[in-house]
Amino acid sequence: MVVSELCANLNYTNFGTVGQCLVETTLFGDVALAGLIVFILFVGLVIRYNFPIQLILPIGIALAYVLWLMTLADIFLGILMLGLIIGGAILIIALLSYLDR
Repeated sequence: MVVSELCANLNYTNFGTVGQCLVETTLFGDVALAGLIVFILFVGLVIRYNFPIQLILPIGIALAYVLWLMTLADIFLGILMLGLIIGGAILIIALLSYLDR
């Protein structure tokens, strides 16, 4: 495998270059795959520690937005839009229940 000049002279105190070399050598330069692994780890933590929905939705939306900005992958834009639609539906249901009092 060809190692880039950046990874050949790696400074381990600079976490940005360490992360970039990790993505370059392990995931073959696919940043979207790295973001998908981070999102799957988040879902695993949610399942493992049984987070309430009040925490899952905002953190998931923020994580999808940040990962979409970093990778520009369509899957994270889809997750972001799905989270916003679900959040809007929850807001509408709460508003309708408040008006029904």
